[in-house]
Amino acid sequence: MLADRRQLTYRELAKVPVRDNGEALVPMKADPSAPITTTELRSPWIRSGALARLVRAAQSVRQLSPRYALQVMDAHRLLSVQTAAFEKYTKIFGEKHPHLKGDDLSEYVHQHVAVPTVAGHPTGGAVDVTIVEDGTPIDMGHTYADFESPQYPTFAEGLTETQRHNRMHLREAMVRAGFAPFNGEWWHFSYGDPEWAALWGEPAALYKQLEKPA
Repeated sequence: MLADRRQLTYRELAKVPVRDNGEALVPMKADPSAPITTTELRSPWIRSGALARLVRAAQSVRQLSPRYALQVMDAHRLLSVQTAAFEKYTKIFGEKHPHLKGDDLSEYVHQHVAVPTVAGHPTGGAVDVTIVEDGTPIDMGHTYADFESPQYPTFAEGLTETQRHNRMHLREAMVRAGFAPFNGEWWHFSYGDPEWAALWGEPAALYKQLEKPA
């Protein structure tokens, strides 16, 4: 998994069955004892099983340096927000590429904004994370969510040795804690969603999309 460079398609993820295990969305908040920090989250929730694994990842990060912590920039995302973004870009890309229709258009849009039915963030199982040193993000060779730069994929060209090592430190901590990496974004990892199930060879995803905590 650490060396796996696949980026799964919408069609592949759509084939993954979902059998929600009923885990609750719980608060995603800073926890110095873990150690976990957060930025201001739009929807401060995460599934309980994903949080337990995030704590393990954070403990692994702390073992690299006592000055390190795992910072969460995004966790649960409202399904309505994901849907609105997907619909927006479907319209934009549909006008730019009128030859794309149906699933072909969805597949293209999915490379930029995940199709809501297979998206990880609305399940509460996906997180966007980085490593911070004394509160400052370490050098990953790219600013989080800057899609104008070509270096946001995990294995982008042009990274320095330090930047590659930093990305791999993050990846190793998350993967060993049970998360699946999304190679299209160095910061995105998930547990329990279709991406996780497909990459780990599980028979079904554990989490469905949820609009808000029960």
